[in-house]
Amino acid sequence: MKKINFWQDTVIGPERDERKWFASDGISTYFGDTKEEAAAHFGVPVGLSATQKAASTMGRKGGKSKSDAKTSAARENGKRGGRPKRVYEAVGDWSSVDLTEGQAGWIYWSHTRITGERTSVRILIPYGTGGYHRGQDMEAMHNDHVTVGDYLCHVAEDAPESGCKILQSGTLVE
Repeated sequence: MKKINFWQDTVIGPERDERKWFASDGISTYFGDTKEEAAAHFGVPVGLSATQKAASTMGRKGGKSKSDAKTSAARENGKRGGRPKRVYEAVGDWSSVDLTEGQAGWIYWSHTRITGERTSVRILIPYGTGGYHRGQDMEAMHNDHVTVGDYLCHVAEDAPESGCKILQSGTLVE
């Protein structure tokens, strides 16, 4: 059976950008409004197996569970400011990068679909790196060519030589 990879990405249109489903067999790539539409080009059915349906149901029920510990943890996280604020995002055809503000610095998080690269890499960039601090405008220009956000992403990619701490080394894309 043919192996087909699926993912969602943004297609930039003349009037507005749209989220589309992409399907690729490693040689050619097609996209459509739904996963089924993208898969139709390869003649493969898209659906959940009985095992996948059971896992989906169990996951959905587990996500709805409420406990005193869960409620207490959510309150504590809320007191510390809640979910970290995303301050920078760069999205390409095959990869993306996010920067969020953490307690000790920015958290760099990269995602990729490029074979041989690492995905889900997380790196802590300490505040003060490059002279930039918490609350910095990431769209401001670092120099004539790159923004502060781009500069910090390049710094993170040179970790640990740049003084950044690797929090999660990610997994290799095959």
